[in-house]
Amino acid sequence: MPPAPSAPPPGPLRHPTLPPADTRPAEAAPVREAMADPTLHASASRRSPAIADDLKRRIHTHLAEKNVFPELKAIVSSVLLGHPTDSVLDAATQAAVLSKIVSTSALAPPAPDSRHSHLHLTLLGGRAFSEERDTPAPSTLRLFLSFGAQRFRSDSVPLCAEPPFSGNFLVQLPAPEDATTRARQARAAALLAVDEPLHLLVVEQRGSGRHTLLSSLLVEWRKVLHTGSCILSLQLPGMGEQAKLPVGALELRLELRPFLPPADRLSEAELLVQLKRQREVQMEGERAFIKYAKGWWAEFLSLRAAHRERSVQLFAMSEMGTRRPVNCFVRPLMADRLLDSALHAAHFVSLIEYERTDSIGAAAEEIWQTTHSTLAARHGDAEEHATLLCSLLLGFGLEAYVCQGTDSRGAHVWVMTRAEGRIVTFWEALTGQRYEHTLGAPNSSPFSSLFCVFNDLSLYANIQPDTSLHAISLDLEDPSLWKSMNPLQLQRLTPLPQVPPLPTVPIDRAAAEQAIEKEMRSLVAEFRQKLDLRCNWDDRMSYCLAPALISYETERTTGAPHGTLEFQAAIRRLVPEGFTFKGFPQHLLILDAQAAMAQWLRNEVALDILQCRGTLAKYALRVRVFTFPDDVVSVWTMLAVRYLPSA
Repeated sequence: MPPAPSAPPPGPLRHPTLPPADTRPAEAAPVREAMADPTLHASASRRSPAIADDLKRRIHTHLAEKNVFPELKAIVSSVLLGHPTDSVLDAATQAAVLSKIVSTSALAPPAPDSRHSHLHLTLLGGRAFSEERDTPAPSTLRLFLSFGAQRFRSDSVPLCAEPPFSGNFLVQLPAPEDATTRARQARAAALLAVDEPLHLLVVEQRGSGRHTLLSSLLVEWRKVLHTGSCILSLQLPGMGEQAKLPVGALELRLELRPFLPPADRLSEAELLVQLKRQREVQMEGERAFIKYAKGWWAEFLSLRAAHRERSVQLFAMSEMGTRRPVNCFVRPLMADRLLDSALHAAHFVSLIEYERTDSIGAAAEEIWQTTHSTLAARHGDAEEHATLLCSLLLGFGLEAYVCQGTDSRGAHVWVMTRAEGRIVTFWEALTGQRYEHTLGAPNSSPFSSLFCVFNDLSLYANIQPDTSLHAISLDLEDPSLWKSMNPLQLQRLTPLPQVPPLPTVPIDRAAAEQAIEKEMRSLVAEFRQKLDLRCNWDDRMSYCLAPALISYETERTTGAPHGTLEFQAAIRRLVPEGFTFKGFPQHLLILDAQAAMAQWLRNEVALDILQCRGTLAKYALRVRVFTFPDDVVSVWTMLAVRYLPSA
């Protein structure tokens, strides 16, 4: 795909009107410690030791009276030794106890529920990983796991031949429709019908902060319905076309909770027969769709010779090395209470770092990542941004489609929504910008032509003589203008793992901003010292820059600035008569002073501010951090100076 659209660089600012600039660093960098520590202002240490001792005594007495300690021993014995003890707990008690020993690295631990069974997963370590990398920077590895909408992640471990992965995760399995005691006794048979695999990812994080997706694997967990518990040794495949080349191996332990007595387990024959039957149904659906798609494609080409030149992509190479229909990469996603509207969803997706996927060789096929991989790695190509945004807009109830077409740079993908069939909006997923489209009116969007649109349940190919956006009709229901696929054929497809965003790790925003400002001030002072120039800071002016940063972030979300007049009025009062004011706003996707300084040194406006030789020069700096799901951040900085020009 072509490179991401870039915003125009800001010009010199000699008045208080400051246009926003979007400068994304070539490489990410680690978030500072002040940002990652949610306990900077914990008050627990200020409690009286006597109160703490009394609290511990009361808790111990309560647990002893409730006879919880023998039950805990039974659970721990079962987990560590692989068999139950004489103390057998009911499902509700086991779920409650187990929920207390689940690793804190789980992002979404399920609430205990007596109707549900749980899959207890323990990481036992990795082996046969390659330590060779094209950079000397230290690297760490992290595992990500998903099951439906539940997501977990391990602690980071050093990259080595045998990475010490560890952690416990409690995965909640669907409850049977009949939650009676009889249904719970037959839960093995009910769980066998749950055709949802575990999705396992391995992500490498280099010292620079760059995330690289190393492996993506679907794990069949239902063997525990026959054995009760088992240890899996998984060979981790590479990505896409390198799926046959393993990057390492992982061992993990699976156990079903509550413990499944041998009499209630499935026989090996029952398990294998059912798994084979489900696999055959999936394969038959895939084969039927491929056969249908071939006929559909032949009909599409026969309608007009020019159709061969239209880039209508029906299949894409998944990260797991299989070619899947493009519809499988989209599914409605609900972000719960993490994203307030479709506008916030578009802004969130735009904050995920753009990284172009370069295939090896002219004939190599481009890889499309699942949303789980995109959110875990926090970067993606234009396709990943578009499929994620389309999925989130579908979750907000909009009629949304991924668009295949062109812009001024060539082939491109973006998102389209329709309201009442005629009101059409185009969404650039890479930037979050929106463009209203009206048939017959001049095209105000950066997109040139449109070949195809699709979502999870439909696909329409443009069969109009002209594909230019200013000339075509977007009446998708008109068969003389758009050739559609049979929705029933698309419904039979097995979707790829799609997961919603999850809450970010809590941070002390004020402490993080203060820490990065302090480091950036030091870098500016050091730079000016090398030029034999002083660096005097104006804290009052620095404080008054904050409203501008809020305005820029608001404009990225809603499309309209906020508080511009008030900011301009404040700057006019702070700048004396005859003085000049210059400011440079900057947008980053990481909180890193070195990355910000590197961007300043590459920009003429920022460099002019850093090298200012005016009389009575006073500098100002402000940083504002906005947090989003999945530890995504939007960081705005502004460097400014006021000075008296030399005569």
